[in-house]
Amino acid sequence: MKKFWAAVLCLVLAAALMAGCAKKPDELIKSAMENSSNYESSQGWMDMTLGMNGSASGINMDIEVNMHMNYATIMEGDKPAKMKMDGNLSMMGMDIPYEMYARKADSGYEASMKMGEEWSVSEGFDVEAFNNTVSFDPALFKNLTAAGKEKVGNTDCTKITGTMAPADMMSYLEMMGGGGFNVNNDSFSEETLKELTDVNVTVWVSESENRVVQITMDGTEMMNAAMLKSLEESGESLEGDDSVAVSAFNVTFHVSSINDVEDFEIPAEAFAAAE
Repeated sequence: MKKFWAAVLCLVLAAALMAGCAKKPDELIKSAMENSSNYESSQGWMDMTLGMNGSASGINMDIEVNMHMNYATIMEGDKPAKMKMDGNLSMMGMDIPYEMYARKADSGYEASMKMGEEWSVSEGFDVEAFNNTVSFDPALFKNLTAAGKEKVGNTDCTKITGTMAPADMMSYLEMMGGGGFNVNNDSFSEETLKELTDVNVTVWVSESENRVVQITMDGTEMMNAAMLKSLEESGESLEGDDSVAVSAFNVTFHVSSINDVEDFEIPAEAFAAAE
């Protein structure tokens, strides 16, 4: 019996030591963010969903917009050399495919997008900012809590939950180019953002690579309150039986792999109009 209790005590001590050595959620996020910024190439995808419903003058509406985007980035030193994206925008029964390429230019980066038949070239797309979507300032996360282990695809991950201030989420979306919805830090007034509840965030960190694999944000409650507050500030408050609500505002950013992206060529026709 003594040997039995001695063995139990050893197991308890070993478990206590392992728990004491495990990284705290904020430390794990910080190190994972740092590791997520040092790579030669990266690829993954992003999903964003916006849902709205309500009624006005007896007419009901129920709208959902979904955007899916695949991306791949090739680095040159510590800066992106080129990027490609493709995906689709689904809304009101329509499914609109698109593709985009970005490359270095004299003034930073230029991007060319095709949605339909024509390529449209523009400057100002911040490839570096987009590339930092999983390696930004970890101090933006608050109330971090370890939420156990969980697989994302085939990757064993540590799951961490927390919150983010509404203004910081808007900055994050702006960093991603608005996610295709033209949502950014100027969408709502500073006063409105200060009054809103924080956004729920979940981060999955790869156990083997100690890098960020996936980030999800649920901004439904925040966006609904922000829209109602903005209507009130503009003097366009709802009247009678009229109603409007944001039923969904969810963002997922996923990094599938790093350092093993196959190089790609940017099609000549993508930037032909600008040359």
